[in-house]
Amino acid sequence: MSCSSHSPRAEIQIGSMRFDEQAWRREAGRYQGSLQERHHLGRVGQILRHILCPEGDDQAADQAIEAWLSRIEIGEVDEAHCQAYYREHPQRYRSEDLLELRHILFAAAPGDEQGRAAARQQAEDCLRSLQEDCSCFAAQAARYSACPSAAQGGHLGLIGRGQTVAEFEDAVFQQAVGLLGELVESRYGWHVVDLVARHEGQLLPYEAVCGDVRERLRRQLWIRQVQQHLQALWQTAGVKGLSWPVASKAEVD
Repeated sequence: MSCSSHSPRAEIQIGSMRFDEQAWRREAGRYQGSLQERHHLGRVGQILRHILCPEGDDQAADQAIEAWLSRIEIGEVDEAHCQAYYREHPQRYRSEDLLELRHILFAAAPGDEQGRAAARQQAEDCLRSLQEDCSCFAAQAARYSACPSAAQGGHLGLIGRGQTVAEFEDAVFQQAVGLLGELVESRYGWHVVDLVARHEGQLLPYEAVCGDVRERLRRQLWIRQVQQHLQALWQTAGVKGLSWPVASKAEVD
């Protein structure tokens, strides 16, 4: 649960009891998220432990928090709400973009400066040649490429995000169809790339994603319920120095 951030040195107080910085920093180590989120969750967790299980050890406090959370009930999400959310968030429910491309790899090890310089020169010569006549791309790939795809004229087929190395994908996914005018560098060396076709992702049918939509909306409801229950606890206990948590926009959208 992401929460709003606060100054890392804010003093938390419940009645006459004060919590020092070291205590909530230890608690923050139990959570995941950004540094600010862990800091704030550490404060929230520390307060919950004190309110729900003031005399217990960590295990007893964990059990008390789990029991408290389990008592929070949420209603069912109706179908109309699910369909409305699906229509309002089309980018979230589309298939991934795919690229059809071929490449020629001039290989060089990452730490081999001399080898990479030589490979770059070879790749630049190859690119200039293909800019004059791209019809010989397959022949050039078969002759020069250090990738197994050389046997297929450099064709990698259809690729999506996560199927190759990040630096290669970051370079090619933003390009227009055709022979790239610049080399692409990766940990493997230098690539001459021809983007054959771009297949844009399509909106998935509602029937294929309705389960995900419903679960996302249920999570939103649960987060809001937790926030309301925390607000009530904060007010009842008289917590000072820390407002009740507010879910991030990313979680509520």
